[in-house]
Amino acid sequence: MEENRGGASLVAWASGDGYHWKFKGIITDAKDYVPHVTGYGNTEENDLALTSDGKTIMIVMRTDGDGPCHPPSQGMGEQGVYRPYFQSYSQDNGATWTRMTPIEGTGCARPRLLSLGVGKPLLISGGRMCVENVSGLFVWVNPTGLPNQKWTRYSISYAHNQGWTGPRSFLFDERINATDVFETQAYTSLMQVGGDEAYVTYGKYYNVSNGQPGCMDTWPKTGHGCSSGFGMRISIKG
Repeated sequence: MEENRGGASLVAWASGDGYHWKFKGIITDAKDYVPHVTGYGNTEENDLALTSDGKTIMIVMRTDGDGPCHPPSQGMGEQGVYRPYFQSYSQDNGATWTRMTPIEGTGCARPRLLSLGVGKPLLISGGRMCVENVSGLFVWVNPTGLPNQKWTRYSISYAHNQGWTGPRSFLFDERINATDVFETQAYTSLMQVGGDEAYVTYGKYYNVSNGQPGCMDTWPKTGHGCSSGFGMRISIKG
């Protein structure tokens, strides 16, 4: 990351051995965008993958927003305003990149991007869809794995509730996919575990008063303070 005119510029570097790195190109330059797109520097929350054509690199990134979850329509000013993930592509190994554009219908907290291979789907995991005033966890699937395609949304928090058989305190509030009920930071990890399978890890806050083990001090933003980690296997059909 490099700071530029009050915003953030995202640059690409490459290494063949993990020790020596070479500058490749500028992915996003803050001076090319209006302040509300890169003004809070959150493009450092991003992920890269090779698309299914085997030659195009895709980056998905968070753009801005911090603090409470306010969609742009609420007119809260730039602080606290969130927007969906943005995308950019390179066909020359990272030297040049397309101008970033929004991926409509996606979340706004640290995206994880995964390719299942050449000719196979792309997956994004994340959440906190403040644009829709929704704070749940989701996986988005691009079935073709090609650039600039539509993504289908699937709810991790809903699937979690459907399959969970342990204490009810570990269930997500049923309103999480319809309101701004805040029960997860929506930070995930996403990895391939089979030809057409992936594994996503995620966390859920629960209230200190539930008396569950593992509580630390209360996190001021949420008042929940306790968080448990979970994992889920995802199979892509057809």
